[in-house]
Amino acid sequence: MLADAESGVLVRSFLIALVVVAPFGWWQWRRVRAKRLERDAEAAPADEPDVAATPGSETPSVEALVARISELGDETPSGEIDMIVVPSRMTMAGTPAEPAVADAIVRDALSRSGLDVVAEMDDGESRVLECRRR
Repeated sequence: MLADAESGVLVRSFLIALVVVAPFGWWQWRRVRAKRLERDAEAAPADEPDVAATPGSETPSVEALVARISELGDETPSGEIDMIVVPSRMTMAGTPAEPAVADAIVRDALSRSGLDVVAEMDDGESRVLECRRR
């Protein structure tokens, strides 16, 4: 009998707390969402063309670079060195790619294709990787 009374008080207290806290949580969620949308709008200026919509775009894609790395892995004889240029600004699925994510994907593609990075040069605009076939 006492457990039923305590569980009723517990449920009632939870519902009261939910009614009191829910409006603040909703307001906070909307505020964070608005800030994220504002930050994303600043990161991708409207005057830049949509990379996915322009086939002859100068911004390279991570997908194309990964495909090229796979080709190099198949074509390069063992022990030979190839140069791979990784631009600092790349796209992934038509949107600007985070540099750390693009770097991780490129390094994974190199590892999967049997290429090891033996030297790396970075000039700010791009990074040149010297790769040797295992």
